[in-house]
Amino acid sequence: MSKPLIQVSELRKYFNVREDGKRATLKAVDGVTFDIAERETLGLVGESGCGKTTTGLLILNLIKPTGGEVLFEGSSVFDPKNKKNIRRNMQIIFQDPYASLNPRLRVADIVGEPLVIHGLAKGLAIDARVKQLLGYVGLSAHQANRFPHEFSGGQRQRIGIARALAVEPRFIVCDEPVSALDVSVQSQVLNLLKDLQDELDLTYLFIAHGLNVIKHVSDRVGVMYLGTVVEMANASDIYLKPLHPYTKALMSAIPIPDPSVTRERVLLEGSVPSPIDPPAGCVFSARCPKATDQCFAARPLYHEYLPDHWVACFHV
Repeated sequence: MSKPLIQVSELRKYFNVREDGKRATLKAVDGVTFDIAERETLGLVGESGCGKTTTGLLILNLIKPTGGEVLFEGSSVFDPKNKKNIRRNMQIIFQDPYASLNPRLRVADIVGEPLVIHGLAKGLAIDARVKQLLGYVGLSAHQANRFPHEFSGGQRQRIGIARALAVEPRFIVCDEPVSALDVSVQSQVLNLLKDLQDELDLTYLFIAHGLNVIKHVSDRVGVMYLGTVVEMANASDIYLKPLHPYTKALMSAIPIPDPSVTRERVLLEGSVPSPIDPPAGCVFSARCPKATDQCFAARPLYHEYLPDHWVACFHV
């Protein structure tokens, strides 16, 4: 793997909440560590509420961490001195193409606003850059004067991508960018993101809960459960030879488009524990078919079990 562009170390985010009228701590992200290399796509997958989106927002410093560190090219994203550089080089594509665009602004203003904020263009140069960006994402220049409500969901997401590209970032968090789109449109947006990555040398953190989507776009895949990463490996390795029981259960649920091929289904009992009161030991112990007394008593070390294949489990 080439040198890391992003380095995440023991990242944590705790929220103060009220549970049954009492103060409590919700551990949304609890000790996440990983690197992302230049021009790599790291896929982050897991059930809703596992902390994927919160991790992405923390990396961008859009919410403040409780602990841990995030480095961009060796510099802390939490250092106020780096704010301007971070804001330009690290962008996000939001999940909901309907809520993430200002309905009162025309597309030209939505896409052109980052250019004004960062002082990258003025006057006619802004119009020319907006047209160029719309061309990148498969939209026409004449559509720049329309409002978001005049576009389909897929087109709105393309506008969001164009806005993220406006300041020529090097790293983009893709926060479930196709989950709100029809299946036929999803493939178009995914292919667009891959083409843009090749053309512009982009690095992605791709957040999703669809395993087939993650497989299609990712170089490496990290699996999150209850605020922690339980397994991370190259995409081919984690799909062919998953090690963690939770990953195995996820992979067994992927539909096979061949009725003659069968796969042993791993069914999980119970529900995800509350992040307000997580298990004392392994976060997956309450639902794991292999759990022993050791799993309930202590949290397994997240370690490199095979080359470039990391897992947090006592029984691999």
